[in-house]
Amino acid sequence: MLAFMNAALNDFLTNMYFIQAIGFVAFGFGVGGFLQKDDRKFKIVLVIGCLFLAVHYFLLGAAAAAGTTLITAIRNSASLSKIGTIKWAAFPFITTYVVIGILQYEYWYDALPIAAPVVSTYALFHFKGVKMRAFFLFATSCWITHNFMVGSIGPFFMEVFIFSANAYTILTMAGIIKKRRKRA
Repeated sequence: MLAFMNAALNDFLTNMYFIQAIGFVAFGFGVGGFLQKDDRKFKIVLVIGCLFLAVHYFLLGAAAAAGTTLITAIRNSASLSKIGTIKWAAFPFITTYVVIGILQYEYWYDALPIAAPVVSTYALFHFKGVKMRAFFLFATSCWITHNFMVGSIGPFFMEVFIFSANAYTILTMAGIIKKRRKRA
């Protein structure tokens, strides 16, 4: 009976529909996060999305992406605390990303999930608002390419939407796009 349950669980966890569904849940949190203008809400929603995304990548067998995404969830949580106000606090996270990248590197596109969080980590600990989000545009471009290369469907579309949502939020925050106000 236990062997049957173990086999059934293994089949479920390796089912591509289940794996992609987890990626689409991460998609929702990712896009929702980048639509936030409040930096704190932005980071909280990203933590949740990263946790779903790490599981998705792990089940896909994309170890470098899973490892860096899990570290990203921890990093985003740390940036919410007083640690987030200390610029040098980015260094341990950046070092961790680079070490994971060296250990997990197999193909050229394995460097992309390392470059993305290195850039975004620097941005999280050194900038706020529009400037921080502008660095995230580069990081998002790295993830778009990586997800296409490993066949990660939900997160590929998530990153395309995140890029668009982030660009829209940047333009709105910078005052380039003004929301229409209802006249009384």
